[in-house]
Amino acid sequence: MTSSSGQSGSRRRRVPSLRMPAGRVSRVVGRIVVGLVLLFAFTALYVAAYHSPRARHVDIGVVGTPAQATQVQVALDAEHRGSFDVRTYAGESQARAALLRNQVEGVFVPSAPHARVLLAQALGVTPTETVTAALQRITAGSRAPATVQDLRPLPAILVLMLLGVSSVGGAVTYEFEPGFYGAVSQLLPPGAALTAVRNVQYFDWAATLAPLVVLGVRAAGGLGEQYGPHVRKPPAGRGVAAASASPAP
Repeated sequence: MTSSSGQSGSRRRRVPSLRMPAGRVSRVVGRIVVGLVLLFAFTALYVAAYHSPRARHVDIGVVGTPAQATQVQVALDAEHRGSFDVRTYAGESQARAALLRNQVEGVFVPSAPHARVLLAQALGVTPTETVTAALQRITAGSRAPATVQDLRPLPAILVLMLLGVSSVGGAVTYEFEPGFYGAVSQLLPPGAALTAVRNVQYFDWAATLAPLVVLGVRAAGGLGEQYGPHVRKPPAGRGVAAASASPAP
C-alpha cells in the first residue's frame, strides 16, 4: 500500500505546470503591444500619404505659340489651380524629346484637324491618367476631341512591380503625394530606387543623377555605420613606446 501510494504521488508531481512566470508574461505582452503600435502607426502614415493624391505643379508641354500656351494654362487653372505648369515648345520634336527625357509629364499639340495628347505611361498610371484627363477636357466642347498617343506604353510586368511596391508610392509617384511625403520620397532609398530604375529602363538614364546620388549616400552611410566602429586603430601607447625606444641623437 505504501509503495503504490508513493508511485501515484510521484506521477502527480511529474505533471508539468502550465503557469507562465510573471516576467515572461510581461515580456510577451510588451512585444504584442509594440507590434500593434507599429501596425497602427504604419497604417496611419500610409493613409495620410495616399488617401487623396492630387497633382501639384506637374509640368506639361504645349507645342505652339506663347499665346496658345497661356490659353492652355488658363484652362487648366480654371479647374485645378496650381496643379499644372505649362512649358512652351516651338516644335513637336522638341516636346517629344522633353517628354522622353522626363522633363514634362505630357504634351498637348493643338494642331488641325484635331488636337493630340502625347504621354508616356511608363511614368506611372496616376500621372498619365490625370494629365490625359485634364488635357482632353480642354477640347471636350469641340467637334474633334483630342486623341492620345502613348510614346512609352506601360508593360504588364511593370504593373506587377507597381502593385508590389505601392507602399513606396510606385503607383502614384511622388509628385502626387501630399507635401511632406512628396518632399521626402526622393530622399529615401525606396522612392529613389524606383525613380532610378524607371528612368534607366524607359527614359535612357534621363533625370537619374539625383536618385543615384541618394542611393550612393545611403549606401555609404550604411557601410560606415556597419564597419566604422570596427576600424582598427593603433594602441594609445604605441607611438610613445616607439619614441622612447629610439636612440637619442
